[in-house]
Amino acid sequence: MPVTFPAHQGLIAGVKLKWPKAIDGTAVCIGAAAPDLSYSMGTWMNGISHHLTGALVWAIPFTLVATMVTRWRAASGVFAAVPDAGPLRLLSYGVLGERRPSFLVTATSAVIGVSSHIFIDGFTHQTRWGANFAGLNGTVGTAPILGDVSAARVLQYLGHGVGSIAFVVILLIISSSGRLEQWYGHDAVQRARSRRFDRQTQIKFWVVATTPVVLVAIASVALGRSPLFACVTASAFSMLATGAAFGSPISVDDDQLPGVTSPVS
Repeated sequence: MPVTFPAHQGLIAGVKLKWPKAIDGTAVCIGAAAPDLSYSMGTWMNGISHHLTGALVWAIPFTLVATMVTRWRAASGVFAAVPDAGPLRLLSYGVLGERRPSFLVTATSAVIGVSSHIFIDGFTHQTRWGANFAGLNGTVGTAPILGDVSAARVLQYLGHGVGSIAFVVILLIISSSGRLEQWYGHDAVQRARSRRFDRQTQIKFWVVATTPVVLVAIASVALGRSPLFACVTASAFSMLATGAAFGSPISVDDDQLPGVTSPVS
């Protein structure tokens, strides 16, 4: 299972807590997913996605562009359409467009995110360099449906679980400690939280965001291919595009946004 999100983010996003000024958290998190988003782009991209060539021609450039789009409009659109989720305070992440780190910080963070993904996968996928080096290719047991399971596969599933839990914990730390307010300012976070779409606009958002994913899944099955990675890739592109289409720069007045309701405390 390609738990590209949130497992890979949970295993690296902690660097933002350690070095908040030196790290672009948005670029790190997008970069941590980027290598997997090329699997459905053909045999050549599939083969080089987790190597230096794939990082240079795809993962890092994609991360830089996606980070720019996220800050430009997508964050304000996506996080106005999601539930606040109680203590996670997800509405607050619409504030991501308020901060523009230097290009050097963003580029370095993109490299860190992409490299973390490639490094971790090296040890958690059979026959890759890390698994070969550490002797993780051998079978250590069997499991229903999966059959023989290697040590690398065990680490893969362990990483999926630990990384996913870690990412939720990191979000809880950020929301409970007021770090977003420290990084962006209290007023900026409150502006972001005030931009919640009404129910009708939320429905429109999710219809637009999920339709391409459903179509890709149908096309993949019709072509006799696994829809899994194609849907993961389609979801990433669709969320960026839909967020940008429904979002707006956070500095504009709330009444310029379609379907925005009253502020949320």
